[in-house]
Amino acid sequence: MTLDSLLIIIGFLLGAICGSFFNVVIYRLPLGESIVMPPSHCRKCGEPVKWYDNIPLISYIVLGGRCRVCKEPFSFRYFVVELLTAILFALVVARHVEITTGGAVLKGVGITLFHLFFVGGMIVSAFTDLDHHIIPNEVTYPGVPLGLLGAFLFPKMMGLEDSAHLKSLLYSFIACVVAGGFLFLIGTVMGKILKKEALGMGDVKLLAVIGAFLGWKLALLTVLLSSLVGLIGHVVVVSVKKGEWHSEIPFGVYIVPAALISYFWGDALIGWYVRTLVL
Repeated sequence: MTLDSLLIIIGFLLGAICGSFFNVVIYRLPLGESIVMPPSHCRKCGEPVKWYDNIPLISYIVLGGRCRVCKEPFSFRYFVVELLTAILFALVVARHVEITTGGAVLKGVGITLFHLFFVGGMIVSAFTDLDHHIIPNEVTYPGVPLGLLGAFLFPKMMGLEDSAHLKSLLYSFIACVVAGGFLFLIGTVMGKILKKEALGMGDVKLLAVIGAFLGWKLALLTVLLSSLVGLIGHVVVVSVKKGEWHSEIPFGVYIVPAALISYFWGDALIGWYVRTLVL
């Protein structure tokens, strides 16, 4: 096994562990419950989950997704969140962490930590919005300053040379304000047309975080992709659940996958667009 492969495996395991914690945050935070106490327990019988029944991914498979004591089924989404976080964390590590010649030093650890927070925040936001139609301020409020700080420390986040710290910070700030303001403007216009609130402030703050981390190009791409993802998702939901076309859409559920696509493949998509449709 190569050192690069080992790093990716470590990223996967870290993601699975964080995904288990994210499940707690997603469930408890909107209810105003502590994310620390009490420890994980079955919601039906109240039995605490033993440590050997709380191993990310593995325990769900071994127990068949049920409580060991009362056999109450746990939501399959718990497994999905753990697996999704594990895969995305592994991709972030593969993208940024490098091993110098001889394997003595790891490069890119700092920027990786900021991007792991970004990815984790996206996951928590999407699944919380899916359940409660809210995007927690506990993610968006620290997300903006962390994005700005990351851009200042690592200008590579804004596609700049390593020495352009202040320029990178300015780019991040402008992208944050423009992205959030642009979505706020869209929501205001749509609200007047529909005679009701079209987009929540949580969506606006979430896009501000995305702008702070990704810059204006990828934030704009996120807006465009989220509209496409939202349209496809809404068609699927209406078709499968036979809902109404005017039913409320938790837009954060669509912003997040669009943001992740932009983060991982946005530059390639923009490059393809320019080469194919512009030139």
